[in-house]
Amino acid sequence: QQKPPAGDSSESRVMAFFSIVTKALCRRPNLARALLRSIASGEPELTARVAAFHTRISDLITQSLRGPAAARSGIPPSDVERALAFSMQMVWFASLVGWAGGLHGQTGIIAQTQTATVLMLRGADYESPLGKTSFADITR
Repeated sequence: QQKPPAGDSSESRVMAFFSIVTKALCRRPNLARALLRSIASGEPELTARVAAFHTRISDLITQSLRGPAAARSGIPPSDVERALAFSMQMVWFASLVGWAGGLHGQTGIIAQTQTATVLMLRGADYESPLGKTSFADITR
């Protein structure tokens, strides 16, 4: 088990994780673009590798959510942790695709992922013209 990034909150640790992995990928842009193409390709022979990659990233996000005790706990991720890890990973992936296509730089990936992470972890109360809706209402 790898130690989660330092930070005094789930939010700060998750953002540290995404910052670390984003910088690592962007240091090798050709490799990063090839990885993104293979993940997005839908090729049946890559399915197991792509699933393993997503599982590993989800595990690392969960460890970041939980903090330093996570590596030793042996407690499997909860449904909420799995949903958070999946959703955060999808936002990160979409931001990486935008980076690969030249829409924004590395800071854009991190900023977009941070915005989504904050909304997911803190929740969002949204006032629509149809009435106030909370995040809890949406997920029911």
